[in-house]
Amino acid sequence: MRTAVTAWSAAALLAACGGGAGGADGFQDVGDTDLPPLQDGSAECMGECQDVGDTDLPPLQDGSAECMGECVGGQDELGCAEVDDDCHGSGDVPHPVWGTAGYMRAAENVDQEGKLFGSTVDMRFMSAPTEWGMAIEDEIGPCRYYKSTAAPQCEPGCDRMSEYCAFDGACKPFPHRVSAGEVTIAGLTPGKFTGTPDETNWYTVTEKAGGDLFDPSSKVAVDAKGADIPAFQVELPGVGAMSVPWSLSYELTDGKDNVFDWEVQGDGATVELYIPTGWHGKPPTDVIWCVARDEDGQIPVPHALVENFPPAGGIGLFQHVPWIRRVQRKIVESPYGPIDVYLSSELGFSITHGL
Repeated sequence: MRTAVTAWSAAALLAACGGGAGGADGFQDVGDTDLPPLQDGSAECMGECQDVGDTDLPPLQDGSAECMGECVGGQDELGCAEVDDDCHGSGDVPHPVWGTAGYMRAAENVDQEGKLFGSTVDMRFMSAPTEWGMAIEDEIGPCRYYKSTAAPQCEPGCDRMSEYCAFDGACKPFPHRVSAGEVTIAGLTPGKFTGTPDETNWYTVTEKAGGDLFDPSSKVAVDAKGADIPAFQVELPGVGAMSVPWSLSYELTDGKDNVFDWEVQGDGATVELYIPTGWHGKPPTDVIWCVARDEDGQIPVPHALVENFPPAGGIGLFQHVPWIRRVQRKIVESPYGPIDVYLSSELGFSITHGL
């Protein structure tokens, strides 16, 4: 579905067109009047919701985040943001670990019982998506198995001072930081946070996090004033704490599905499981990536994927850390690629396999 809204109105769209108990298709009447006023200088998008059958949204780029929920676009022919409520297609899992051109995150780190031990609010926007060189080798149920691909070869060679050899075999400019203007995050438990870019587009968040960030019953509003990246607004519900009953030293076992379960919070969050292997300084060689809904209560990692996973664990220098997290997110489509805007409660753990 595509709906025309002003460049500020990712959150307003949900209130106007998709956020409540409307008709059989779940949409409210166009006549709702609880939208905020248009900002000076913004495109006047007429306040109309187009037909659900519109199909003129650009396709997701190969390697981009395959999103769940809404895709918030750059600008259409009216100068308005584009939103797609069904861009994930038939069950495609999102992949925010790579393929995005930046993020805005408010994240809590918790222990096994869901107790907070740290939190952060930060953001970064780049001129091109990250390239990790991972390819899907297998997909079973809620999980995908990714394998690193061979290092690319560019002929002729790239300018080492300004270019890199991309995985499609082409020389591309090194990505650089870009600006979305001042970014404010309101609705977090400690209050409002503000991210401000410097002259090189590195962001500093004026307020320090460190404490509890979320009330699952509250809404969090993200407002980017716009610069290189057009202005956007996103609203997300808070996320409950991730709490699990299993040991944080998890042994992957061949011959059976390996179950990762959690305490259901009823907040409508997505649960993501990331199991990599490899060492600090290089991308992972293998990744098991699974996605489920909070209400599912568990992710059974298929034994065939576990049996394909290489030996892992033991003593080593900065191994890649597996994690499981609860997340609320929206993807903002910018001129430089997808921007991942998300709230999360994340639990890191360790694994062993085949030792």
